[in-house]
Amino acid sequence: MRYASLCPEIYFTKPYFLGFDEDSVHTSALVNDRLLSLGAHVLTQEESRRFNLANSKESIAYLKLMALLSYLLGYKWFIQHQISFSKLKKLIFKTDLEKLSREVEASCFVKDNDRREEICRMILLHLDLYPQGEDENLAKDRMLTLDSLEQARIITKSLEAQERAREIREALERKRAAEAASKMMRE
Repeated sequence: MRYASLCPEIYFTKPYFLGFDEDSVHTSALVNDRLLSLGAHVLTQEESRRFNLANSKESIAYLKLMALLSYLLGYKWFIQHQISFSKLKKLIFKTDLEKLSREVEASCFVKDNDRREEICRMILLHLDLYPQGEDENLAKDRMLTLDSLEQARIITKSLEAQERAREIREALERKRAAEAASKMMRE
């Protein structure tokens, strides 16, 4: 399957689809319904609790991303091809979706080309699928270039390195000043 055939589905996501609060949409029901439509099992009560979060900005962002993921998994290709329940659970529960929802607003996955490609590729990779014409290495490499969490990690590391460099420069300046003061006292 090509990710390009999945991404147009995102274009047709209605703006109101992502404009909800926790009380107006039951994300656990959306996820359950999507799993059932894909021939998978219903979530356990414990698994469903993951989608009953406190009404905070971070929680709403995560629920919106899960709603979008449920919508995208409704694409006819996924319904026609039986995806194993274990792969679907891996995608839903073992990915960094919560972290991703803190970094990128769900609407960006609809509006922004790179974020749209990122979510499509993320879905495919977690289901052990690759865009047509790509092997596993190429697909993972392309995902790495788009990965918002990886970009945030690199920026954080870069800022930390800059801070360490500043601290070293300041320490060297203090040492030079102390040596200069010591030299003046000896003379």
